[in-house]
Amino acid sequence: MTTRASTLTIARYAIGSAAVATVGHGLWGTNPGPVMLLASAFLCLITFTDTLRGKIPNLVTFSLLAGGIGYHLHQAGLAGLQFALLGGLAGFLLLFLPYLLLGMGGGDVKALAALGALLGPAAILQVFILTALSGGLLALLYLGLAGRLLEKLRAGLAALKIMAYCNSLSTEGLVDGPETRIRFPYAPAITFGYFAFVRWGGIV
Repeated sequence: MTTRASTLTIARYAIGSAAVATVGHGLWGTNPGPVMLLASAFLCLITFTDTLRGKIPNLVTFSLLAGGIGYHLHQAGLAGLQFALLGGLAGFLLLFLPYLLLGMGGGDVKALAALGALLGPAAILQVFILTALSGGLLALLYLGLAGRLLEKLRAGLAALKIMAYCNSLSTEGLVDGPETRIRFPYAPAITFGYFAFVRWGGIV
């Protein structure tokens, strides 16, 4: 394993560990309700599996989806069912376009959908925004560690110049092919996004 690959691996485990620690910190000294407990257990599990294996098990995701729907149905009947289904649909749609364009894992899309069924549409939108910010910062970190940050910044500036002078959008150099794409676990970004929402609330 090269030095750069070793650095990326160390960063992967360090970020995953920090995300799991965030779950513990978010629960410490609080009196969490059922929703936060379910979300915390789910996020801890998917962060662990995504960091170690690069996968989010369908069993974990569909268990939360069923749990979220069942909980809200029990709490509020048909209105609760509608709340959970709309939240799940919102969570799915919010990551579906990035999945199509950027090659994000399908497990990440399903994970946000399951979390949406638990949190509802308004909350999952806020979590998604904070997750996107966290994911963007993590992407910059991984690009920097891989020695490709300047390359991407130059490509971004070139795309802006083309857009300014030619009134057209170019993604050349911005979107990698499957062979060169740097993949990193996205579950920690979802975890950071959720607990940022719990701590500071929404930003829009």
